[in-house]
Amino acid sequence: MPATLQEAFHFTVLKEHDLELYRLAQQTRRHIMQDGALSAKTKTLMAMLCDAIRNRHTAVPVLADVARAQGATEAEIAETLAVAYWIGGVHALNAGAEAFRDADARGHGVPVRGQEMPSNTDIVDEA
Repeated sequence: MPATLQEAFHFTVLKEHDLELYRLAQQTRRHIMQDGALSAKTKTLMAMLCDAIRNRHTAVPVLADVARAQGATEAEIAETLAVAYWIGGVHALNAGAEAFRDADARGHGVPVRGQEMPSNTDIVDEA
C-alpha cells in the first residue's frame, strides 16, 4: 500500500501550539529543498537515501515518486539506492526496493508542477 502524503505530526502540533515556529519550519524546509547548488531532484534523492537507511518503507516510494516528478530516471533512483545499500546494509536495500513496488499502479504519485514538494518530514511512516 503506498504511503499517504499528509502533514507530519510534529508540524500539526506546531501549527496548533506555536504558529510562528510552524511557519519558520515550513519556510526552512522550502528553502532547503529548493534548487540551489544541488538540484531539488538531487536533494530528494538524498532524502530517499536517508529514509532507506532509516528503514522507512512507506517514505521511500513517496520520495521516489517525487524524484520521478522532478525528472529522476529509474537508473538514478536505482543508483541512489545502491549507495544506500553500501552505507546502510541489507535493511537499506530492503527498504529501498519499495521505490519500485507498484510505481505504475501509484501513477508515480507525482505532484502537479508548481505544487509544493514534500520532504521526508512530510511523510507519515506507519511502519
